[in-house]
Amino acid sequence: DTPGYNGLEPIQPKYGPIDYLTDRELWRMRALYAASVTFVDKCFGRFMDKLRSYGLLENSLVCLTADHGFELGEHGVTGKMPQRMWKDLHDIPFIIRHPKGLGAGKRFDAFVQGQDFFPTVLEHLEIPLPYAVDGKSVMPIIKGEKAKVRDYATCGFNLNVRAVDGEYSYIATVTGQKPQLRSLRDDPMEREEIAKDNAKVCQR
Repeated sequence: DTPGYNGLEPIQPKYGPIDYLTDRELWRMRALYAASVTFVDKCFGRFMDKLRSYGLLENSLVCLTADHGFELGEHGVTGKMPQRMWKDLHDIPFIIRHPKGLGAGKRFDAFVQGQDFFPTVLEHLEIPLPYAVDGKSVMPIIKGEKAKVRDYATCGFNLNVRAVDGEYSYIATVTGQKPQLRSLRDDPMEREEIAKDNAKVCQR
């Protein structure tokens, strides 16, 4: 909340540098975003209550995710831009409620990607994977059979690609710009660029 605020209402932020906002306006933007997340959370709770009241949770696999996150000034920009592929955009919810309660209340550190939802649902339904599916079921993680199903995660946005493992985040572009590398252990907010001194890591 922002008590006493009576300035600009940045409901739809520009995609670019935050120099068009004052510190208080930026704080207001973050408050509005948090309010939106809270509203969605409340609506999802009502949705789950309705499924429960109809007895559908007893045989339904419920999956929740999002398409992307949003920059709210963490790196001096707002919005989502291909050349700004930090975790603020790519760390998204990947939530599964199993009808038998498998993995209930647990949070896993394993890398997963959006395309992993489809094979996860197919495995739950005991339907064989089509040969062309580019994804991995996370059911082995939920069942406690494996700690992970992949060693790293990747994603693309226009001409840019991001890859992360347990140590680094790597951002590259097909347009020939220099790649970006950041240490997730030493720099979890991804602020310090270290590609120049870690050529072998970038190559890997």
